[in-house]
Amino acid sequence: MTAALTTPPHATERTVVPLARLEVVARTTPELIERVCRLLRHRGASVEHLVVTADGHLTTLVLTARVSGNVDLLIRQLDRLPDVRRARHG
Repeated sequence: MTAALTTPPHATERTVVPLARLEVVARTTPELIERVCRLLRHRGASVEHLVVTADGHLTTLVLTARVSGNVDLLIRQLDRLPDVRRARHG
């Protein structure tokens, strides 16, 4: 008697993680993008799209990311990064 090979239900079902649009305005520093991306990675977010605009001493990051956790918590954590002036979503 041989056991039939079956695929577990969780292996075929995909959880859809919602997209969030985030905007970060910060003082221009060489490590800014790295800090933001590292925070997103540690919080389980996946960046889908990133646009960087530098205007003198300020840099604006507009990104679309798949965020599996609480977006408001992520925004508060981004706000606490050094040199970040404002972080928001929407």
